[in-house]
Amino acid sequence: MKILIVIDYYQPVLGYSDSFLASNFKKMGHEVKVLTSNFYFPFPNYDSTVKKVLGSRQLSAGVEIYDGIEITRQKMIKEVFARAIFSGHTEFLKAYQPDLVLVNKAASYNAVRLCQLKKNFNYKLYCYDSHLPSELERENVLLKKIVYFIFRFFFAELINSKIDKFIAVQEKTEDVMKKYYGVKKNIVVIPLGTDIERFKYSVDERLNIRKKYKIKNDDFVIIYTGKVIESKGVKILFEAFNYLCKDILNIKLFIVGEGSKEYVDSCLSRLDKQYHNQVIWVEFQRPENLFKFYSSADIGVWPLQESTSMNDAAANSLPFIANDTIGDKTRIGNKNALLYKKGNSKELAKKIKYLYNNAEMRKVMAKRGRELAEKKLSWKNTAAKFLE
Repeated sequence: MKILIVIDYYQPVLGYSDSFLASNFKKMGHEVKVLTSNFYFPFPNYDSTVKKVLGSRQLSAGVEIYDGIEITRQKMIKEVFARAIFSGHTEFLKAYQPDLVLVNKAASYNAVRLCQLKKNFNYKLYCYDSHLPSELERENVLLKKIVYFIFRFFFAELINSKIDKFIAVQEKTEDVMKKYYGVKKNIVVIPLGTDIERFKYSVDERLNIRKKYKIKNDDFVIIYTGKVIESKGVKILFEAFNYLCKDILNIKLFIVGEGSKEYVDSCLSRLDKQYHNQVIWVEFQRPENLFKFYSSADIGVWPLQESTSMNDAAANSLPFIANDTIGDKTRIGNKNALLYKKGNSKELAKKIKYLYNNAEMRKVMAKRGRELAEKKLSWKNTAAKFLE
């Protein structure tokens, strides 16, 4: 089968779902191509974070090959709310003649354009989305409501009539697709996956990382990976860590990721200065290196917004803590994580302290996480579900 993935931004080096789906479709014997813009996603604080891995946001338009997948990058015409508008869909479809088109984001120019062109080409059209309510309820809220109202008014009927299957990657995304995009059809929830071959616990890497960063063998290490931004709730983690440092001498906090100086300073302001040296800052890492840091830690914490890092942590046999409103329950589906009351740093500290005091429970949760990843969260399983 010939599969086309159409997405606003495509950065396979970072190992997001789109590249893993493409790779696994190819492993299943299908022909796969990607159509995207000549820009990378507008990550917050791009220059001080992912630029070190990706380079400049703007790339040359044209064709490139990555991991055996042909990627066609079209020149971006306009960018609105992290949506890239570009042309060339008709010409690409004529040349490729795909059997299945997967488009990212229902409320996007790409989705509308592919709906309009569907009558001219014999392809199935699937749309998958990952937006959460929290992403739409902060910054320019009124403007977003107006824009999505206009979208529903002009395009809801079109996408409902032309898109064959809507896919949400977590339960709360389904609510966004219905409320904001006007999706009336049944929505299938297929959780995001993880690379179970890449993310595996390593005793050797645990020792190497701890030696490199001067962490003692008996130190208790908490890890957070990802963007250091407000919506991820890193401040809450620092507040909880401040409580813990007063009672636990051998505790360390690994922050693997970067953010603006203003937000980093705000996080540190939640922590007494005498404990600043117990925080280890590590610059943004390529995905293939992250398993080393997960192996070095004892638990992971993602205080607010969901992250695929939770899946990676589970595969890496790392127990973790998330908030009690987590949108994707699959990630905690094997009792491999603890939940705390969202935003309550004192309760988060209590949950961390519980795991600190219960090494045996950590071992049990670690085993459960790996089992969950192998049985339900591998990208191979996820890709197969997309094609069922």
